[in-house]
Amino acid sequence: MQPIGIFIADSHVLFQIGLQKIFEREKDVCILGIAANVRELNHRINTARPDILLLDLDLPGMKNFDTMKQLLRKYPKMKILVVAIKEEDSLLAQAIQEGAFGYVLKSIEPSQLINMIEEMSHKSNGSDPKKLTKREAEILDLMSQGKTNKSIAQTLYISEKTVKNHVSSIFKKLEVADRTQAVIQAAKRGLVVL
Repeated sequence: MQPIGIFIADSHVLFQIGLQKIFEREKDVCILGIAANVRELNHRINTARPDILLLDLDLPGMKNFDTMKQLLRKYPKMKILVVAIKEEDSLLAQAIQEGAFGYVLKSIEPSQLINMIEEMSHKSNGSDPKKLTKREAEILDLMSQGKTNKSIAQTLYISEKTVKNHVSSIFKKLEVADRTQAVIQAAKRGLVVL
């Protein structure tokens, strides 16, 4: 079986080195390239053609999610795993909404990262339902109780905009267009009890 091709786009040299050390020990994974900014990423990824791009959203030159969307349009088979220093619900939900396959925190255990990459390599973009985050599951549960975005925001002590971002992400992951369909799908899958 051919190894999973990985491209690392991160400006932190220590993090790059750490990932290289982790992947060197894995026979099923190989690094095809590294970039420290968007210009390098755009220049090098064309020849690398990785299966998975590990993308730091703080990469110098990133303009919101425009870079990510352009890459996904250009390389539709490539999967993007967003790498973040800290969990920011609204930002990570938007990353998923804009096409990222998933996200991890930089504090992830190496074995968990390898497992996630192997799992990602077996799934095709958009065809398999993605796992809901803990926060998305909480919001879905409150949605199933008939609560509005405003009410959910008050219950969870988060902004209404953050709730909207999560709801959009839930719709995408469950492949539905509205709240009713989301709750029905969630009940069918055993994610909520009605």
